[in-house]
Amino acid sequence: MNVLEKISSYNLITNLIPGAVLTEAFRAAGFPVVNSSSFAAWTVLAYMLGLVSNRLGALATKIKALGGARKNRYEDFVKASIEDKKLEILVETANGYRTFIGACIIFSLVNVSNYFVRINDNSWALYTALLLASLFIIFTTSYRRQNLFIEKRVRRICDGNA
Repeated sequence: MNVLEKISSYNLITNLIPGAVLTEAFRAAGFPVVNSSSFAAWTVLAYMLGLVSNRLGALATKIKALGGARKNRYEDFVKASIEDKKLEILVETANGYRTFIGACIIFSLVNVSNYFVRINDNSWALYTALLLASLFIIFTTSYRRQNLFIEKRVRRICDGNA
């Protein structure tokens, strides 16, 4: 089976496209990135940057000051999505926008951090440690949220509310 056939439209819109834009923004800003002639490596980098952007955007949009949307109850969403098939597409698009918010945050943070790293070349170790700690926090939070979502779906089906 072709790898491209396994990529859902959700992953394409919310991870790969924003990640590709961020990868090329880094290239345009002079950061060393994988050359696009190595398609597989470039795609993996773009997808990973998109994934991190998606998770950071999810955290950022929780902040009400950034216009965080009111969360509907999950049960209401399931019921509404049965009636309105376009709802899934709208959510997919909104999540794509959320990923671009995260990509903008990442691009800004990397550029500001790069300025300070150039001032003090010894700060690379601190910079790397902060980056890894940030990724740990982002993905731990995302893992927890995803598992709560799965648990809610399973509970809903097992309780006979499907």
